[in-house]
Amino acid sequence: MLNESRIDRARQKTLQRLVSQGYKRAPSIFLEQWLPYLDDFAHKLERPLWLDVGAIEGLAQAPSLGRSRAIGWYLRFAYCGGDDLFRGDDAKLMTSFPQFEDVVGIDLSGHKIEDAGVETFFDVSNKNRLAYLKLGSNKLTSASTALISERSRSSHLRVLDLQNNNLGDEGLLALAESQFLYNLRYLQLADTRIKDAGLFALTESAFFSQLTHLGLGWHKLNTSHLGAILRDHPLEHLTHLDLSHTEIGVQGAEVIAESEQLDNLECLYIGENGLRTQGAYALARSPHMANLRHLDLTANWIQSDWLDLIERDNALDNLHTLDLSWNRIQRDSIDELIAAGTLPSLQEVNLDRRSFTLGAPLQHGW
Repeated sequence: MLNESRIDRARQKTLQRLVSQGYKRAPSIFLEQWLPYLDDFAHKLERPLWLDVGAIEGLAQAPSLGRSRAIGWYLRFAYCGGDDLFRGDDAKLMTSFPQFEDVVGIDLSGHKIEDAGVETFFDVSNKNRLAYLKLGSNKLTSASTALISERSRSSHLRVLDLQNNNLGDEGLLALAESQFLYNLRYLQLADTRIKDAGLFALTESAFFSQLTHLGLGWHKLNTSHLGAILRDHPLEHLTHLDLSHTEIGVQGAEVIAESEQLDNLECLYIGENGLRTQGAYALARSPHMANLRHLDLTANWIQSDWLDLIERDNALDNLHTLDLSWNRIQRDSIDELIAAGTLPSLQEVNLDRRSFTLGAPLQHGW
C-alpha cells in the first residue's frame, strides 16, 4: 500500500518547484488527487490555471476558487465536439455550473465551431470578464469577428486567437473598427485569408500599437507594405512576432533587420520564408534584434556558412533558443558554434526536429 503522507509531500514539493520556476500555467491536473492543493497553488501563481476537461460535465468536478481571489480557470476542452458544443442545451448546461463563474479564458481550438455556435456562446456566457479566447482552426467567417467586435464583453479581452479561419479582409475590418478591443495585447491571425486591405485596416486600429504578440503567418506579405508597417507604426510594446510562411524572402528579412520599431522584440518566428544565408545573417547582425530570446529560422535554405558569419559578427547576445530545423546545416557545425561560445546565452538549438541542449545529451523531439 502506498504511503499517503509520502505522496502528499511529493505533490507539495512538485507544486513548490513549479511556483519557484515561475511557470505561467499549471500542468494538466487530475483533480481528485490534487484538489487539496489546487486553490493554494493558484493563489501562489497569481494567475489562472488550465483546466482540461473531456466533456462539459467535467467542469462540475472543478473546485470553486473563490471570488475574493479572482484567479479563475482557463478552460480547455480535450475533445472535438463539433459545432454542437455551443448550441442549445449544451451551452446552457455549461454555464449553469457555479464553477463557470470562475472561467476567465476558454480554448475552443479545433472544434469545428461555426458562426452560430460562437453567437450562442456569447449569448449564454457568464457575465464576468473573459480575458482569453482561442477560436483557432474552426469554421468561422467574418460574422464571428463582427460579433466579437460589437459585444461590450470583449472589452476585457487580452488574448484573441483566430488562426486558421476564413475571416478575410472583411473580418479584419470588423476587428479594426471595434470600440471594445482596447485591452487586446495578443492577436493571432495566421492563415485567416487576409490581404492588403485587411492588413492595413489592422494597422490603423486603436489597439495595434499596444500589441505585445502578433501573428500574421501563412499569408503572402508584400515586402514594401511590410516595410511601411514596421516604419510608420509604433510597435515598442511588441515582443512576439510570427511571420512564418509569408514568402518575404531575403528582402523581407532585411526590412525586419532595419526596423527600429522592433527593438523590444524577444521572439521572432520567421520559418519557411526563403531567407537563405543572406537574410538570416541580416537578422543576426541587426542591433534591433539584440533582445531576441527565441529565433525560429525553420526551413529557410540556410547553409552552414551562416554559422561562420555570425561567429565574426552578430547581435544575438541574449538568444536562448535557436531553431534551425530543416535547413542545410550539419551537426558538426552546431557543435563548433556551441564550443566557440559565439552566442553566450544560448541554451538550446533545434536541428531537424532534434534538440541539442547545452551541457546535456542529445534529445529527440521538442
